Amino acid sequence: MYPARPPHRFARLVVGFLAAITALPGTAATSGGEAQPPGSPNIILVVADDLGWTDLGCYGSDFHHTPHLDALAAEGMRFTAAYASPNCAPTRACLFSGQYTPRHGVYTVGSGARGREEHRRLIPADNRTELALDIPTWAERLREAGYLTAHLGKWHLGDPPEHGPRQQGFDVNIGGFRAGTPPGGYFVPYRNPHLEDGPEGEYLTDRLTDEAIRLIREHRERPFFIYLSHYAPHTPHPGEGRRHRRTAQPGRPVAAAVRPASREDARLAPVARRADAPAEEMTAQVGWDKVA
Repeated sequence: MYPARPPHRFARLVVGFLAAITALPGTAATSGGEAQPPGSPNIILVVADDLGWTDLGCYGSDFHHTPHLDALAAEGMRFTAAYASPNCAPTRACLFSGQYTPRHGVYTVGSGARGREEHRRLIPADNRTELALDIPTWAERLREAGYLTAHLGKWHLGDPPEHGPRQQGFDVNIGGFRAGTPPGGYFVPYRNPHLEDGPEGEYLTDRLTDEAIRLIREHRERPFFIYLSHYAPHTPHPGEGRRHRRTAQPGRPVAAAVRPASREDARLAPVARRADAPAEEMTAQVGWDKVA
């Protein structure tokens, strides 16, 4: 049974979050953009696509199994008052710009002129399908402060090389381009021009997490910002073999896609703990030191 919907205010969430990022020790750029001295906190942001806030156990769901995310919520901070733009591209444009939708202009995916023109009651607003390059992002701010910035997974704010992650502050882009859903589905071949295919049977959610773990290990000597943006549980909803049969109920295959994404947090946790002291402190703050 789902809880009653709380009041939503997007401004407090995003403005407060961006203020916290820019106020962190080591996020003010030095002259020439040199790296900050040791002590700059590492940042790992995990985003699940099309995951409803009531789909998690920590928010009241008794249908989906999300034990690791529930553990993070129990030991960390849980937001209960926020406003979200419930659409793929606008959510990401708001997150990285800190702006309301009318300011950055990304209102929806594709065109807002849906359906037959004679049936429309409103004139649709002009819509952008990419985040404008002149809008500063906090990925750019972190890179200026000496961070290694890496994007993994869904981007959906334009296509490289004009409007991809590397044009918006990321040093590394793995799997991010204009598509909002994985063109080849969640198993190889991915048909993703920015992600090489793995071995037969590889699952996309696992692959993106493995890439994040690799980056953490390779760059443990410098501050890093890892943006792990899973395509899951966006359609299609194939699940992952035997796990799909165990977790999905008739007519509700999305449950199978939610559980693997939850499990990935447990896989990232011990690697992040070992990366260096700032990462260990950060993960302890949100409870990753409690997740094995």
